[in-house]
Amino acid sequence: MNAHIPDYMLSAFTAQGLDTSKLIYAIHTDSTDLSGNTDVYIAVSSENMYILYGEEKVVKTVGARRIVAVYDIKKFEIHRLSELG
Repeated sequence: MNAHIPDYMLSAFTAQGLDTSKLIYAIHTDSTDLSGNTDVYIAVSSENMYILYGEEKVVKTVGARRIVAVYDIKKFEIHRLSELG
């Protein structure tokens, strides 16, 4: 399947035990809640929507424009597409 998912997001979903070969598309967005800013990764397969809430933390800068970050996961949700209105 031709998927459009950045590599840095694949590792976060893999850490949750997800078979990322079934993912079709993903986006990275920012959100604000009572606890502050949150980095949200949302991915879809043919059956489910997966939402990761967490925080990207820069751990190393390599070269002029290369930032290496780790994703500290706070919450993970799975929603069946058939149940979404």
